[in-house]
Amino acid sequence: MTRKQSKKLSTKDGIDRLDMSIKLFKKENLTGSVQQLKIIKNELQGIKDHTTLNNAFKVLQTSFVVGFNTTSHRIQCSDFFKKRINKTLKFNVSGLNNRSLDRAWAKLIDQRLQGRSILIQLDKILKRGAKTEQDKAISLSYLYLSTIDGIYGKNLKDIIIWDKLSKIQTVDFDELKKMNMTNIQEYFKEIPKSSCLFDGWIIDIRNAIGHSSFWYDEKKKKIIYEERRKSRKHEKTINEMYENLVKLSDVDLLVFYYNEIQVVNKIISDLK
Repeated sequence: MTRKQSKKLSTKDGIDRLDMSIKLFKKENLTGSVQQLKIIKNELQGIKDHTTLNNAFKVLQTSFVVGFNTTSHRIQCSDFFKKRINKTLKFNVSGLNNRSLDRAWAKLIDQRLQGRSILIQLDKILKRGAKTEQDKAISLSYLYLSTIDGIYGKNLKDIIIWDKLSKIQTVDFDELKKMNMTNIQEYFKEIPKSSCLFDGWIIDIRNAIGHSSFWYDEKKKKIIYEERRKSRKHEKTINEMYENLVKLSDVDLLVFYYNEIQVVNKIISDLK
């Protein structure tokens, strides 16, 4: 599957890129996937036996799902996403290798990579500075806002792409770019078992943080979020907000690593 590159990779570039993949999978302690990536790397450096490569790639896909599915929320999300990926690849949907689709999709991936790197740095900064419960509440809230505005919507758009391709529908990137969170939620509204994708997303809380309309109540030990435009308040403990952030991150990790697996597929195809 072509993504960023139309030219075939050189052996050196392909192996270097596989080393990056190994580091990425190690970062999430996906040891089963790392083992298969190492088999693929060794084989591509050696005799390039197709049976070994194909088997290792199949196990890579399975081992990621096993490694990722550690909570009920992750299981629900991965089941939903995996069905669309598998159906798309099974039918070899025409247009999946279309250059305009590849270029637009690659741009989305690049944007998400940039957003993710910023969030990682922000997380480190906020954690270092969070000494009190109030500091933690403020830090967590702004990280939640940054995650939603930075990568969450883009991840959901990626899932829309796979959903459309699995139905053998055309992907209109101009239309996709115009979609906001309300449009995205409307798209998934009629799709069964998609609600898990929105478990961590609370629009009132996002808006309250965006308008700096929240505070930490020491007595209640809760963060109070006030959506003034709708006269609504939400009270959440630090742990509850952390769980919401984790659920948003689950969607990001799912999309990120499935895309990474497709990058590996591209490397294998180029270097066979």
